Amino acid sequence: MGPPGVDTQEHAAQVAAKYRLINLDVDQLCKDWIRRRVDDDYATELRFKIIDGEQIPDDFVMNLVKQRLSMPDCKTNGWILQGAPTSDEQIEYLK
Repeated sequence: MGPPGVDTQEHAAQVAAKYRLINLDVDQLCKDWIRRRVDDDYATELRFKIIDGEQIPDDFVMNLVKQRLSMPDCKTNGWILQGAPTSDEQIEYLK
């Protein structure tokens, strides 16, 4: 949505509000999933990856995004996605 240094979150929020789209921030989606699963070992592992600055596995992120995009509000209203996907392989996975 712009060159490095542009506040993409602000731009995404403005576009989503203007066109009444669902604003999906992949980082926030992952953090919310982890927060809801307090007793889950995999969620704990992912939490430590985030704390240590490591990347969350692509397959986890893509599955989470695919699940969220299949929800009725995204299908009805449309959506704007920030944070992923970045490669052709990841984009193909969402189809």
